[in-house]
Amino acid sequence: MYTYSQQTGVKSSQPVITLDNTSIKWPEVLSLGALNAAIAISWIAYLEYQPVLLQRFGLTGLSTLLVFVKALVLILVPVVAGWIADRNLARRSKYFMTYMIGISATAMIFMIVASIISLGPEHGIAAILPVMVVLWLIGMAVFIAPAYSMLVSFANKKNLPIAMGVVILITDLIYSLEPLVISLIQFFGETLTFVVGGILVLGTGYLFYRLTTDEVYERVQQSANPGSVKTSVSTILKIGLMLGVGRAFLVEYIPVNSPLKIFNGDQFSFMALGLAALIAFVSSRYVIRTGIRSVLQYTIGMMIIGILIILMAGNNSVLFVAGSLLLATGFGLANVSGLPYVFGRIAPRHITIGIGAFLGASAIAEGIFEIWYAL
Repeated sequence: MYTYSQQTGVKSSQPVITLDNTSIKWPEVLSLGALNAAIAISWIAYLEYQPVLLQRFGLTGLSTLLVFVKALVLILVPVVAGWIADRNLARRSKYFMTYMIGISATAMIFMIVASIISLGPEHGIAAILPVMVVLWLIGMAVFIAPAYSMLVSFANKKNLPIAMGVVILITDLIYSLEPLVISLIQFFGETLTFVVGGILVLGTGYLFYRLTTDEVYERVQQSANPGSVKTSVSTILKIGLMLGVGRAFLVEYIPVNSPLKIFNGDQFSFMALGLAALIAFVSSRYVIRTGIRSVLQYTIGMMIIGILIILMAGNNSVLFVAGSLLLATGFGLANVSGLPYVFGRIAPRHITIGIGAFLGASAIAEGIFEIWYAL
């Protein structure tokens, strides 16, 4: 069907699905899901091959430092990138410049790392490998906030949890299928993996850029109108931090501390994360009916109780599983309601930096766990 934007005067032929007299722009939502899938695969490849490459190139002494750098980058860079993107939007400059720089730089660094791997440690260019790794981390963090901030343009406030549920399903199912992804990565080998990773990020990133051009025009108009919404920094940070704590326990604490004998910690963590993704997907309409704020309040409580049960379980497998299932359920529901709630607490002119702050806060707990285990 055709839609017409009064703000931009642009006629669009992009298909939409109408729900309760509102629309979800599925091509854009699915392109964001595809971009997230490419990012997830890239992170899995990085975590799989980073120790191997550091050992081969005699750089194992940098492994702990890179853990610190990764944590700082994921916390700080989305905020800075969001601030730059919002400034560009306010000045009617190129909003996607920050995004495309991140996408292009990440893809280019993938190719450079692939070349370094093929040349081997004896070549002089191998000395820049640590620099390339740090730049890759920065590049991966630069385009996340501008991309996620566009989600509010893909669905109205009421149907935002449905769009969010689809993106979460795509993203977290990739992470929950990490053993299969690793098998595929190992089949490709180091050099080809980084080449394919660069192509995936560049291809999905460019597709997302092409599909969201009209929405940027709308964002320009919205940012020029202050509106009645005031940006609540404390709310953004608190919700981001709580979601980050829930995810950190699922993907960092459970693998290391699981007392289960049937599955190892990693396998149980993948299953819990997959369950959370499915719950997020199937519960989106429930979230709409019940109310985003109400769902978010009690699901954060569920996560806290689940975490406490896990911490007190010790070697009691039954308690550990019960706490993990409660945490996964709460995290799935909070994940699908958290970002939509945050969108409602950000002024239009602060959307990208607000989402950057949310993403940065959500990375704090996972960064602390990774640093703790690295020391």
